Amino acid sequence: MCKRPRTKVTIFLGLVLVCSMGLTATPAPKDAPAFVRLARIIEPIEVGIPYPAGLAFSPSAGTLLVVKRRIPGTPPGPVTDIELITLAEQRAGTVRIAAGVTDPVNMAFDSMANRMLIFQSRNKQLIEILARPDGSLDPQTLKRINAAHFSVQNPQGLTVDPASGHLLILDTAGPRIVRVEPHPQLGFESPILSEIDLARTGLSNLRGLAFDPTNGHLHVLDPAAQALYELTETGQIVATRDLSEFKFRNTQGMTFAPSGDTTDDPSEMSLYIADSGVGTRAAPGVGSTFAESGQISELSLVQTAGVPYVQTPSN
Repeated sequence: MCKRPRTKVTIFLGLVLVCSMGLTATPAPKDAPAFVRLARIIEPIEVGIPYPAGLAFSPSAGTLLVVKRRIPGTPPGPVTDIELITLAEQRAGTVRIAAGVTDPVNMAFDSMANRMLIFQSRNKQLIEILARPDGSLDPQTLKRINAAHFSVQNPQGLTVDPASGHLLILDTAGPRIVRVEPHPQLGFESPILSEIDLARTGLSNLRGLAFDPTNGHLHVLDPAAQALYELTETGQIVATRDLSEFKFRNTQGMTFAPSGDTTDDPSEMSLYIADSGVGTRAAPGVGSTFAESGQISELSLVQTAGVPYVQTPSN
């Protein structure tokens, strides 16, 4: 049967009918469970990175940038290796920078300025590493910027808005998200600062911050509750995702990057989360200890076309 296209009159009458029936569209409540699916697990130990902590993505290079966690209680060394992994799970090399990264969770790639940014909470410094046109990092361009004026107390996540170039820092003291807008000429040395207050959300114990370029929303994770929260740019919770079935052990950095499934639309994005594992523990029945390594998980947050985005509990 051939369907006639709807006219403006038809649409108008339909709206009148809806209004006369007293029907209104109501948004899903903030605590409604939202769709999430484990797309795959990248085993970094297979490419020589057993304990991933810092995680970022270089669009031009098409690689994940990974920094492994330090052994608790040990001071950082004078250098840090940034490991490169393609979305096809191939090792793409190592970039050694002349800086001891103390907080790998606080790193992100700024695609607007084509640079890597790492926030060091111990000495209140922002490390900047420029990238070449192909997106590969140039360690010779490393620059340290005094970031004490950011007034961040306990940073636990870092991301960049690729459209504006604004740096966003998750400060669990509050909690809040500090927005750092670089000066047109002086950059981060004289930025405009603002904040997104998260105290009114009731969230706490957060770690990890990621910016979704498809809708401008932010994502933060509560490791204890095993919950992922999606926030608007004003800090309003619009979706909550239960991650307990994925059994994360020590979540650290996270970033959005294209789907690793080559059959997906190239514009489809996934959330990648670094789980650095739980370190060492005694092997059952053995006197020695062994290392329990981590992994990088790719999560899909969007269902196939035609299926509602927010899922409602089944009866």
